Amino acid sequence: MNRRLKRLGLALGISAVVITPTALVLSHWMNGGTTGTVHVGIAADAEAAPMSPVTVDTPLFTTTLPAGFTVRRQVNNPTATTALQLVAGGGSSLDQQVAITVATLPTTGLDDVGDYHLRKTDPTYAPATLANKPTGAIVFRTISGPPALTVFQVRGSQYVEVTMSTQGAAIYDQLAASYTQIVTNWNWKQ
Repeated sequence: MNRRLKRLGLALGISAVVITPTALVLSHWMNGGTTGTVHVGIAADAEAAPMSPVTVDTPLFTTTLPAGFTVRRQVNNPTATTALQLVAGGGSSLDQQVAITVATLPTTGLDDVGDYHLRKTDPTYAPATLANKPTGAIVFRTISGPPALTVFQVRGSQYVEVTMSTQGAAIYDQLAASYTQIVTNWNWKQ
């Protein structure tokens, strides 16, 4: 019996040593105040600043992207088959992306351009009309999946591919309006 009492006393003592500090720490944590600053979202001064259209100046052309776009990648290589690649996108308030490619036109024409061939043969794309397309440009749009609009235009020995797309709530008409702004302000340097 004496041995049982010792074991019981030891168990109670260990429990008291472990449980009491743990309870005190939890109580302090749950009832204690905190100090500091929590920052959520966009800074007030950044939110108040009006967004302006973005001027793009490449070795081949200049244009203006809609307000809210940011150029994310631009590769210029005038001696390569793909002379220029540009990718830009909007922030959370403008959930659109634009990709512009200027490349050498194959001698057989657009039919041998992979992106053109895909849009011509894949059933998720269909030919489309666009009020402000350049003369001779060919337009495709997605008919399933996220909205996208792609315009191909031949210019001498090169072709230009401009794709507007979204993963969000933008609709085809919004993509077409952004494309119109880009092409309306487009000026070739050569």
